[in-house]
Amino acid sequence: MPTQNTTTPPARKTRVFLVDDHPFLLRCMAGSLGAEPDLLVCGQAGSAAKALATLAVAKPDLVIVDSVMPKQDGLALIKGLKARVPKLLVLVFSMQDESRYAKRALQAGAAGYVMKSAPPQRLLQAIRKVMGGAFLANQATVLRAHAPGTLRRPNRPDPSQRRRHSPGPRGSAAAPPGRPPTWTHSSLSCWTARKERRKTCCPPVNSPP
Repeated sequence: MPTQNTTTPPARKTRVFLVDDHPFLLRCMAGSLGAEPDLLVCGQAGSAAKALATLAVAKPDLVIVDSVMPKQDGLALIKGLKARVPKLLVLVFSMQDESRYAKRALQAGAAGYVMKSAPPQRLLQAIRKVMGGAFLANQATVLRAHAPGTLRRPNRPDPSQRRRHSPGPRGSAAAPPGRPPTWTHSSLSCWTARKERRKTCCPPVNSPP
């Protein structure tokens, strides 16, 4: 009776492509990730242009990019990668503060954000979580990035909240309708000084007896 082959075929490794403009960091990342049994570093690039040019040949499952790149920033690279391969997963590995840049990276199409100052194991955990379908970043950042209406340019006041009234007199704070302007000490002094100058330059005409 022929014996059956019970050998389990090896699991497919996750193909990872690295993009960073620091050669030493690229070498360290490639060595560290390549030592993992479930990961395969399929390519490296020191610029956004090279990454886009070699994407089709490397065929990665996941691209790890820096947020600051020469000639083209990481956000533009993320959009370019997603435009070519919409289902491609992108993980940002950056020195930039997560609280300031993670939201923009997720809106550009990234699936996660890890700071380079984090422990080394953090990057490995991020890769596996992102490959498992999770968004990896601060939970509040993820919610803000995917909430409706969050694509408005930051630090720009909401047009619907702009006041619809004219500002008060010069030097005063603008006041809502029905409320008198708020005068500061300096603005009140300037107004009083102008009033006194007008009295000096243009004295009132006395009435004839």
